[in-house]
Amino acid sequence: QDFCLIMKILFDPILSLQTKGSQFQKQFSDLVSPPLEKISKLNSNSITSIVTLSYLLFYTGYDKKQKKLLISNLRDFFLFNRGVKWTLTETNKLISLVGLTTMSIAFIPSFNKQSRSLLWTSMLMLWTHSVYSVYEFYGYSLRKFMADRFMKKLSIAIGVAGQLVITSGYWGYIPKPIFAYAATILGVTHFWTQEVDKNFVLQVRPFAYLPFPIALLAIFGNIFNS
Repeated sequence: QDFCLIMKILFDPILSLQTKGSQFQKQFSDLVSPPLEKISKLNSNSITSIVTLSYLLFYTGYDKKQKKLLISNLRDFFLFNRGVKWTLTETNKLISLVGLTTMSIAFIPSFNKQSRSLLWTSMLMLWTHSVYSVYEFYGYSLRKFMADRFMKKLSIAIGVAGQLVITSGYWGYIPKPIFAYAATILGVTHFWTQEVDKNFVLQVRPFAYLPFPIALLAIFGNIFNS
């Protein structure tokens, strides 16, 4: 009887956590499954187009100074009214967000059918973003890079690690669950460290917060699906 009592004391908290975990899994699944099922019926090109259009309208079209959406921002973007460099910079930001978001979507279990093509598109976007960013900020100069503040250098190191993970994982050198966790976590961490200020406050337009909940969906989806 004493042995049974001891075992009960030891394992009751674990069983309780398992029950709570199962309840949370069910609640989480009931919440996210209906909209995901509808979206997951789209092909990869449609998903990428919707994500791109969303960022174009609600990110590029958002004015940080006036804190509202402005049609003039989109007009300036397409007509190069603020110069070619400004449009290229905004395009670079756009493809980085689209690439990060579509990468996370590719890891959500509901999108297994579109996963490989979404990863290919996101990989191309993120590599393009990396190459252009190094040119824009440092002009491919190691001296300029070394003179930058620590958080920026850390961000780039994390970004390079993320690029290696997504490329290796795409070609099958990393097991899928590890690939999903590593690429997603490194991706959003690179984004956060790149955009955070000295007070650790994220300095981005509101719609740029979207990659974070999408990344959580990918992570929790793989946890519950394992």
